[in-house]
Amino acid sequence: FMYGESGHHVFTHINEIQFPMLRNTSVVPEVKITTADDLLNPKLKGKISMRDASTPNFGTFALATLYKQKGPEFLTKLIKGQEVKIYENPQQLETAITRGGQAVSIGLESSIWDRCRKDGGCQDVEQMPQFPSAISWGMSVPKNPPHAEAVKVWLNWVLSKEGQEVVVREWPKHNPTGALSMRKDVAPAPGHERYLPDFSKADQYVFVSTEKGSGEIKATVKLFKDITGR
Repeated sequence: FMYGESGHHVFTHINEIQFPMLRNTSVVPEVKITTADDLLNPKLKGKISMRDASTPNFGTFALATLYKQKGPEFLTKLIKGQEVKIYENPQQLETAITRGGQAVSIGLESSIWDRCRKDGGCQDVEQMPQFPSAISWGMSVPKNPPHAEAVKVWLNWVLSKEGQEVVVREWPKHNPTGALSMRKDVAPAPGHERYLPDFSKADQYVFVSTEKGSGEIKATVKLFKDITGR
């Protein structure tokens, strides 16, 4: 389990990995992308699209991961040097990558890719697991709640083995990712295992919903605005 901030007011009981960077393998297939530096391959110039990262969204989360891995100069080389195409909404981004117009998409939610695959599409589109972002879900109790004892009962139950099993069982009925528990005695829902963070390497992630991750996101937004003038 993790707290979302240093004051221990927000308790996160679900932490999931999203892969907001996608690759269309049918576009410049000779280029292999295994590291961030591969994104600077000249053959990818004009073939990379991303979501406008001037406000926090999955485009920002993806850039924050690259920022953490490679630093600000790398992002400048990527966005300017590779003539990255910037879209304001995920629908435009999805169209660009799924119809083969772009080789790389930065900032598309994992759930969109999952639904596309489930519907029989996106066969040439792959997630890029080397660029993950961590999303945290948690609960916060208002100060002086009107039914404090009921709150305690609810929290104790939802964080118990039984409560977490209910969450993991019911969540995937409406969500393609995130049916996870931080309890070691509660297994992820089938198919959701790949979204479980590797906490032995927690420093590789930008936990975008936490206090520390918020600082990294703010730095990324500022850098993006400086680079693009948006």
